[in-house]
Amino acid sequence: MFLTKIKYTIRDSFRQITRHKLLSFLTIFTIAITLTIFSVASLVGLNSYNASKSIEDQLRVVAFLKQPSSPEKNMDLLNQLEKTEHVENVEYISKEEALKTLDEQMKDTEVNVTESLNGENPLPDSFRITVDQPENIEAIAKTLEGNAIVDSVKYGQDLVENMVSFNKSAAVVGSLIIVLLVLATLFLINITIQLTVNNRKDEIQIMKLVGAKNSFIRMPFFIEGMILGAFGAILAGLFVYWGYEHIYSYITSNLPFLPLFNTNYMMPILVIFNLILGIILGALGSSFAVKKHLKI
Repeated sequence: MFLTKIKYTIRDSFRQITRHKLLSFLTIFTIAITLTIFSVASLVGLNSYNASKSIEDQLRVVAFLKQPSSPEKNMDLLNQLEKTEHVENVEYISKEEALKTLDEQMKDTEVNVTESLNGENPLPDSFRITVDQPENIEAIAKTLEGNAIVDSVKYGQDLVENMVSFNKSAAVVGSLIIVLLVLATLFLINITIQLTVNNRKDEIQIMKLVGAKNSFIRMPFFIEGMILGAFGAILAGLFVYWGYEHIYSYITSNLPFLPLFNTNYMMPILVIFNLILGIILGALGSSFAVKKHLKI
């Protein structure tokens, strides 16, 4: 008996969807666009975060010390930095270590740095400081610039400022677009279900008179909204999979140094999440319409 009711409800929901083909298509398409943009925003956000973390791992505040430097004062500054808020790691690099590193970096060339300097070492001692977040780098750098034994500070100011600004702007714009599209989707689902309710007023009245439960009357409308949401999610999944597959192949071939999430890992998760979100959107839109237009 229960399975028969479910089959009838699903069949009836499909019949109502096909009855309003244009509006149903617009609703499905709007859901698909909403979920596609949500997916694109998610992928851009995740890959941007991944790239940011990769860049952050290379972002350092480098403080070059005045020469000749004092070991005691160097140790005092090291202890001070290790206790500073937002500082994750501090590495002291002596001028000898710096020259050795430079030699190793130039080993594939014909230049021998140590020999060309005739035994002299013009490189300064330095501290390499790792900071927890890009937005905290400038404050640490400013603190170091005011220290008496620090000669100069380098930290890629433009890159840090641009990264922080981009992340904030992308989050605000992406959130606003998604909210507007979700509202548009709910509005279209609401209209679709409203038309279905209006077309079935007599049928609904008869069901009430014969004692049908409110849940039985509501169910076809919920199912209809969920079906519209599921179709929209499937369409969005096809859009995103096709697009991301091509973009991923292009970037990994031409810009292999950019860290992107693999499609085999990301897409199944995103498709399942979109399907769930699409069904929820459909159910919400139907719920609003049923409460507003179906007075039961």
